[in-house]
Amino acid sequence: MHKSKIKQISLAVCLALMPLSIYAAGLGKLNVNSGLGEPLKAEIELLSVTPEELSTLAATIASEEAYAAQGITRLGVHNNIKVEIAKKADGSPILKLRSTQPISDPYLDMLVQVDWATGRLQREYTVLLDPPGYNPQTDSNSVAPVNLPSAISSENVEPTTSNVPSNSSANAATTTSGSTPSAKKTKKVKKAVAKQPVQDDVDAMMPAASNQAADSQEQTTQRGDTLSSLAKEMQVEGVSLDQMLVGLYENNQEAFVGGNMNRLKVGQIIKVPTKESLTSIGTQEAKKSIKMHSANWNAYRNSLAGTVAAAPVMADVEEKQSTSGKIATAEDKAAPVKAGAQDVVKLSAGEKDAGKGASKAFDAKMTALQEEATAREKSLKEAQDRT
Repeated sequence: MHKSKIKQISLAVCLALMPLSIYAAGLGKLNVNSGLGEPLKAEIELLSVTPEELSTLAATIASEEAYAAQGITRLGVHNNIKVEIAKKADGSPILKLRSTQPISDPYLDMLVQVDWATGRLQREYTVLLDPPGYNPQTDSNSVAPVNLPSAISSENVEPTTSNVPSNSSANAATTTSGSTPSAKKTKKVKKAVAKQPVQDDVDAMMPAASNQAADSQEQTTQRGDTLSSLAKEMQVEGVSLDQMLVGLYENNQEAFVGGNMNRLKVGQIIKVPTKESLTSIGTQEAKKSIKMHSANWNAYRNSLAGTVAAAPVMADVEEKQSTSGKIATAEDKAAPVKAGAQDVVKLSAGEKDAGKGASKAFDAKMTALQEEATAREKSLKEAQDRT
């Protein structure tokens, strides 16, 4: 009897000393209600929140130090995302995430932080943004019904006039609606389909013909195209968007500048790999590859920003080469210390010519940068116009 009381008292003491954090709030699933090129609209479920915790709850995007501790890059766009606590129609608490500016990156890593009276919680989310109006279920369903005349006779299909109910042509027609045929660029989806001479064998041969048509799609890139838009137009049934992006990139690496899927060249023929090679790409492998390319793209943009900032300095250097034949380093001009510490370079005639060649190379690089920026701006504008 005495031992039983001791056990009961010990259990009560343990329960009393148990940390309150086991009853703490939790973060659930993320639901995104916006698309690429739109201000972010998303919701996160709040789990196991008591009324007392809810009254002291505060949520925000984590600090730059917290991002660094988790090994995540905090971009400037994170400063435009606001988090507020709200309730759904059924009374359940949620976090509402809103941005003040459109989001132009299709993939965005976020670290959400929640504080309350007795604790703190941080959780990482990866936001995947599709162009406005994109519906994967609608696209996959539209591929299922295949009409024989369209599948057999279509070799060159114009997106603006085609009635072929295939996935790629349906998406292309959606993309080109709202503009006149003469002003819109023309893209041709070539489908090589084996013709069936005997009508009775049609039902048995149609799956093979359909797969062959999907596997042999190709498009020529034009100004304003992105790999994401091409992947959605050319998406193969049963293949995810991530697999399609990575598959198209790996099958057409010569069509990209610097080995990055975000730097698509103009005038390149993009060919769809076989369905077998697309489905062989693992889901996690595809996501990892896309995130790596996005990180490299951000690093490339930052380096270009430094190049543009250095442009006036280079122009000044070229002027000095043509007049005096001597240049002073930027450090010498900004912070002269001692006369002996200054660097003076004497240029020969050959070096002058090399300087002019470097200037031409810089001009070519700036022109390419301007064209690429124009293409991405046009793609973003088209995504916004479709809303």
